[in-house]
Amino acid sequence: MVDSKLLAEIRETRKAKVNDVTKKMKLHQAERQKIVAAMRGSGSATISELARKTGLSPSSIVKHMLSMRKFGLALETGICQDEYSYRLTSKMGER
Repeated sequence: MVDSKLLAEIRETRKAKVNDVTKKMKLHQAERQKIVAAMRGSGSATISELARKTGLSPSSIVKHMLSMRKFGLALETGICQDEYSYRLTSKMGER
């Protein structure tokens, strides 16, 4: 026989974990939108420039850029002021 208290605890724990993941995903999406908005139309930008424009930490920008590069959404365009610069690809509507 299933213990109803144990089952209720498991459901509450799962619900809390799902809510936590949902919050993290929304934050991630909001950060990504800030980065993309800062990059649109500007040609290329460095991590420092994007951090200044978005208010996000450089480490957060780096994580997003690594992911965006992995999925072909951004490219390295060279080095500017001793930093790599990046631009959006045509997958993000840029040329």
